[in-house]
Amino acid sequence: MNAVLLLTLAASIQAQSSAGPTRVTIEANGQWTTEVSGEETVRDCATFRPTARQVRDYFAAAIPVDTRAYNHDLSMSRCHARGSARFGDRTAEWRIDRARRGMVLFANGERRYFYCVTCPAPPFEEVSDEDREIAAELIKAQATPPR
Repeated sequence: MNAVLLLTLAASIQAQSSAGPTRVTIEANGQWTTEVSGEETVRDCATFRPTARQVRDYFAAAIPVDTRAYNHDLSMSRCHARGSARFGDRTAEWRIDRARRGMVLFANGERRYFYCVTCPAPPFEEVSDEDREIAAELIKAQATPPR
């Protein structure tokens, strides 16, 4: 799938999904975790410091992904930022990693997972060819009406 079509489909899916947050608070930037494997060090992660505007832009541009894509298919990063945000009338905790994966946890326990193929690098890593293909398939599946 070519890049123009991918971006067009991503914009269409994003427009259909919920809008980005109206308020963002960053509680921790440049964090390192052992929850995923990788070669990134604490020092590497210290440079991942998205601003509140970049977090708002991330959620405004990100596409929703399922649990499998988030936890297994897409690249992961040990480097992340986290905080809280207001989505409409709902407050949530969020987390975004350097590999472009994002998660929102609402007070009722509902989790939503995201991936942003169009977000700029830096602060995010460049999109790998494999992740670009996975995102294209996810976008294509979401754009195709059920039969």
